Amino acid sequence: MAQATTIAVIAVRIAEFVGFAELAATKPFEERFNLIGSIHDRLAREVDSAGGSLGRNSGESLMATFGATTPTGGDAWRALRCSCAMVQAADEFNAIELNGNGSSIRVTIGVHYGSVPLGNIGCERRLDVAVAGEVRNVASRLEEIAKLLNSNLVASHEVMLKAHIEMAGKENLVPILCARTRLGFLGLAEHETIWTL
Repeated sequence: MAQATTIAVIAVRIAEFVGFAELAATKPFEERFNLIGSIHDRLAREVDSAGGSLGRNSGESLMATFGATTPTGGDAWRALRCSCAMVQAADEFNAIELNGNGSSIRVTIGVHYGSVPLGNIGCERRLDVAVAGEVRNVASRLEEIAKLLNSNLVASHEVMLKAHIEMAGKENLVPILCARTRLGFLGLAEHETIWTL
């Protein structure tokens, strides 16, 4: 039974593993599970290290939130730093697990910041906290844009602005991303600024 929602101001980060389906098709069944388990484990460690919360595992993608359970005052910055660490972790996975055999998995990530409704859609025996609303949808669209731009990470202007406010006066703590404007696709405003890695 769904329980009443609360409103939280959080950073939402959605990642997808590009190329995994093609790679898995060439592997035995058991090895496919080992590979997806290994990449999930590497990326989950980065989320844990940054103090984020993992959402429901959906195979070739994962969602993490920062500030949903305990706001820290640095949630946007932590989401961005975690996203950059995940890109590096994916590179390490390719080098170690795939041994440079010509196959690779690329992580594409969308990050957004704002107010979202949180609610439990599970039951008394199984809690399942869901993140819904426009912030999650925008993060998902940003991840799709990352694919289109052949980028690893696309962040909204909102999450970048909040991260700069959170880390005011501290140098070299917000990842260096490039600004892009006048995109006007996938439901974003025509002149909306996004930031890419």
